[in-house]
Amino acid sequence: MTYALPWFGLLYAAAFFVGVLGLVYSERLGRWTMLGIAIAVTVVAGLAAGMAARGMWVDVSGEPFAMKSAPRVLPARLGPAKGRGQISIDALGPVGHRAASRFGHLVLRAGESLRLDGWAYDVTLNAACSDVAAIVDDHAYAGSYGLERPDVATAWGASHLETGYTITIDGSELRLGHHHLEVRCIESTGASLSSPTTTFEVVR
Repeated sequence: MTYALPWFGLLYAAAFFVGVLGLVYSERLGRWTMLGIAIAVTVVAGLAAGMAARGMWVDVSGEPFAMKSAPRVLPARLGPAKGRGQISIDALGPVGHRAASRFGHLVLRAGESLRLDGWAYDVTLNAACSDVAAIVDDHAYAGSYGLERPDVATAWGASHLETGYTITIDGSELRLGHHHLEVRCIESTGASLSSPTTTFEVVR
């Protein structure tokens, strides 16, 4: 999906231009026409203001007015973890294929995307994480966090219910060779807890 920069500046300019034209030609336009122009200008300006306030971006690859939330961006590099977290990697393998292994670690073919599924809990705050990320060779990749895990809640208590995560790493970002992987439980302050490190390999 392709995202464009926020367009609220252009919308404001368009609203201003239409408003000026309405004033210039007000004597030639009827009362209802002027009312229509005023409503249109108000709607466009309100849409622009809403987009600015909510950080909305316009999706230019689909419907012209389809809006998506700006994609969450993690820092390219997170600092060292302050300790071990209660983090489990339950499933690890290429997207859409059965995981292959060699010498006890995962092997991906070049171009295959990697998917992780599991759960994470902040034991230092005794609460769910604010976010999670997969760290591959010091690069952070965002995922979806807060998925319900009834099995984890049964084992660890109700506070662990919404601790599930899924993370997908595009295969184009994984170079050939060996890689180190860990999952981070990120706190609201930016500090993080880590899982044990595992390894995988990308081959031709």
